[in-house]
Amino acid sequence: MLNELNKLILVLWAILFAKQVLFWLWLAQLKEYLWSRFTAHFETQAIKKIASSAWRLKYPKITNKTIVLILACFATEAWIGFWAISVRGLAFYGMLLGSFVLSPTIVLFVVACFQVLTAVIKKIIIVKATRKIRTFKNLTVVGITGSFGKTSTKEFLSVMLGSKFNILNTEKHTNAEIAIAKTILQKLKPEHQVFIAEIGAYNKKAVQDACNMLKPKIGILTGINSQHLSTFGSQ
Repeated sequence: MLNELNKLILVLWAILFAKQVLFWLWLAQLKEYLWSRFTAHFETQAIKKIASSAWRLKYPKITNKTIVLILACFATEAWIGFWAISVRGLAFYGMLLGSFVLSPTIVLFVVACFQVLTAVIKKIIIVKATRKIRTFKNLTVVGITGSFGKTSTKEFLSVMLGSKFNILNTEKHTNAEIAIAKTILQKLKPEHQVFIAEIGAYNKKAVQDACNMLKPKIGILTGINSQHLSTFGSQ
């Protein structure tokens, strides 16, 4: 049985570990679970800044995927906790300390495992969206990309064209390939004449994949700077 001090330490560890789980899932979701964007974050952010952010209460937007990831990470945390209870002495403290230090690695490992399944589902959704948009022969697709100003340009264009055409545009700050595909599947109707899609410029492949799905007739490049230099390679 654990003494009162060890019980207190175990509770404190569980709270801090859970906080780390939520932070790293928040960051992974923020980077859209893309490894290139995730590593680029560490290249552009100072370690001190990342460490200070990790102690703030951050949590991911609740989606079906994040619910599964949170449950999986918490189940892993519970397994570590039960395992720690079964040992005595320094091994107890070492296991809790080691697992806490490695908590980012544990969370990212869980995310990586689920990404395999996610990649298959994502591929199916994109294929369905590609097939659907190909059936709209008279639809004018406008693709907007660049380092900055994508959302503003999309909103301006939507207002200007909306007075004359029946338009559909991706939601605010929604620019990942999978998000565009879901917009096509869920919202694109035969009566739409123009589809304005904001395309995230994280790397060349991301832009190319989105364009392969959309086949835009009009492309708008808002501007180029060094914002995603680490993933593009050069300006």
